[in-house]
Amino acid sequence: MEQQSIEYLLPFALYAETHFRFFRWMPSLLFKQCPEILFDCPRRIDPQSDLPVTLIINDTAGSTVNVNSVSIAVNQIGATPLLFSFSSVDQFEVVHDFQKNQQVYIILLKREELPDGIIFINCKAGITYKKHRFEILNDNFFSSSNAPLTCFVSDKLLPGSCHCSYGDMHFHSQYSQSHVEFGPPLEAVDRTARASGLDFVAITDHSYDLACSMENYLTEDLSLKRWNSLQKELRKCNWSTTFLPGEEVSCLNNSGSVIHLCAIGIKDYIPGSMDGARKKKLNKSELTIKETVASIKNQGAIAYAAHPGSKKTIMQYIFLNRGIWTDTDISERDLCGVQAFNGSYKMSWERAQKLWVDALIRGQKLALIAGNDAHGDFNRYRAIKVPFVSLLENDKRYIGFGKTGVYSKDCMQTGLIDSIRSGRTFITTGPFLSICFSDDPSDCAVSFDKIPKCTESLFVHAESTEEFGVMQLVKALINYRNSASETVLFSKTYTDQTDTLCEQITLDHEREVNYIRAYAVTRLPDNSTRKAFTGACYFH
Repeated sequence: MEQQSIEYLLPFALYAETHFRFFRWMPSLLFKQCPEILFDCPRRIDPQSDLPVTLIINDTAGSTVNVNSVSIAVNQIGATPLLFSFSSVDQFEVVHDFQKNQQVYIILLKREELPDGIIFINCKAGITYKKHRFEILNDNFFSSSNAPLTCFVSDKLLPGSCHCSYGDMHFHSQYSQSHVEFGPPLEAVDRTARASGLDFVAITDHSYDLACSMENYLTEDLSLKRWNSLQKELRKCNWSTTFLPGEEVSCLNNSGSVIHLCAIGIKDYIPGSMDGARKKKLNKSELTIKETVASIKNQGAIAYAAHPGSKKTIMQYIFLNRGIWTDTDISERDLCGVQAFNGSYKMSWERAQKLWVDALIRGQKLALIAGNDAHGDFNRYRAIKVPFVSLLENDKRYIGFGKTGVYSKDCMQTGLIDSIRSGRTFITTGPFLSICFSDDPSDCAVSFDKIPKCTESLFVHAESTEEFGVMQLVKALINYRNSASETVLFSKTYTDQTDTLCEQITLDHEREVNYIRAYAVTRLPDNSTRKAFTGACYFH
């Protein structure tokens, strides 16, 4: 696609679309007269799970790309390399809705042939395109590192898996297409999510993408074929992962600027095309947060603030009227929660956490939610860093890196949505964490339900594995009624190599409690940390 737009100026998290140029002959180091080609795989796999390696060939534009051969080398430090060779991959091809423009293959490496622990995967493909023969290693992007994919082959399930369900609450599929991004088909998402230990994934494609033509993402389509096609795909009954049908809606905040809101469990499309960087001749609907949340609630669905800690860039502000979430916006009465984690515990998280905590102190009940806003990105984040010049790669952001834990083993769509609606959530990049009524980690107290006044103590449970490190710190924070800040109720640092703990917290009822929440930190041998934060237990 080489249509004029301004979105090329902006960095995004995505499989990088490199065929866009502002005008036909504009110089671009990223542009190639060849489809984007890349390999991807999950960052970790559960015990007994095969390793799905996905090969995506994008922007074929009706010209078939022949994959002559694929070889996958699996390396582990101190071990003999393994080589998997395929003279043909036709049997691995995936059928999907964008078959004319995207070829997708999923190759399964059998678990019994893989060693436990960290492995490094190099994927090579022999390609013929328009009579030209060439090879690619891992991907064919200009300025890419071509670094191997990394996977942790685990002999244990995710921590606390017997007490909760894990998922990614912000993910984009191939139905999100634009000048700078494209995504994977649902089958690749399903295989990758299940292998990596996720029970559910919320499919939150952009509202402005879902109103576009199936054939041309720059053309709006009032018949909503793209939206309807996605709903049909999601309703298939053969998925091994629970897909939560959703949408990332562009709407207006209280200052009249565009922010994003996630709607989960909706049945009808909600318009929002203000910041899609397309010519908006057909759909000019500009709903406010209040109107959008009301529409979501009327469908029996839930709404939460999408990455509320994100800051707008100058280009986003000037060209797309992009704004930010504020305390006033978060105060919307029927908002269910906040996606405070969006790929990392960095500046965006710090700002989003403050918005969440300020709302809790005001007496608002909001679920704590994590997502990664990935467009594919099964193994690492690939994005356009400098338009037409270079890419950005980040191995700390991918599907399932930050997980939403739901304190329930009901993995049905309605059960998961009801649990989130009830505030029964925590977020984590590794350890399991819960506040409970007893020393039974399944006896969870985290929810919007009021804690009985007669409760004399609560218990903080935490669990980790070698994959995510040993316990380093656990804290419980309390907010008293009419207090403008939180107080440390419990804090303990651990120096032994423990990966499971249960700490009893005695409650003092001399002061009226508003809420209690907790967080935990684990440390890995390389001194990196993983963190978990519970939602709140409400007393008032």
